[in-house]
Amino acid sequence: MEQTEIYNAAQEVLCILEYLDPEITMKIPENFILKLKDLASKATIIVKLDFNKDLSEQNISETAKDLLALIYYSYIATDDEKEELKEHWNENGLK
Repeated sequence: MEQTEIYNAAQEVLCILEYLDPEITMKIPENFILKLKDLASKATIIVKLDFNKDLSEQNISETAKDLLALIYYSYIATDDEKEELKEHWNENGLK
């Protein structure tokens, strides 16, 4: 994975996080957000989201989607949601 890809994904993720409910984003540690901002400062893209579309319909990179999944799992999901995600990931891993 290229560094530019990581920088751009961080920029995409930060743009998406801006539009989430603050109660959700407050669960993400400040040092993690600061690291994303540091990475995004080197991004080479301008992120444009259409908020009339679902996240799954947005034109965002697979790296950004993976990063969002990691953030959700690590900081936002309930224990039950984490179990569901593990099962889903395990099923996908078998395919």
